[in-house]
Amino acid sequence: MLAFAAMLYWVFFRALRLVFKNSNRCRGQWSTSLRQGFWHASLYTVWIYGIIMAAHYLR
Repeated sequence: MLAFAAMLYWVFFRALRLVFKNSNRCRGQWSTSLRQGFWHASLYTVWIYGIIMAAHYLR
């Protein structure tokens, strides 16, 4: 349960903080905005799937 709470904290609060921090740079620039959005989405979800896959294979 603690690991799940840590994942939620990381994804929702840390990722959103970085997205909003870079919002001034992306305002009005669709390509930069999409690139930043894809980067943050992949960066903050890939490791969660890695943990789930590792737990699945270790069983």
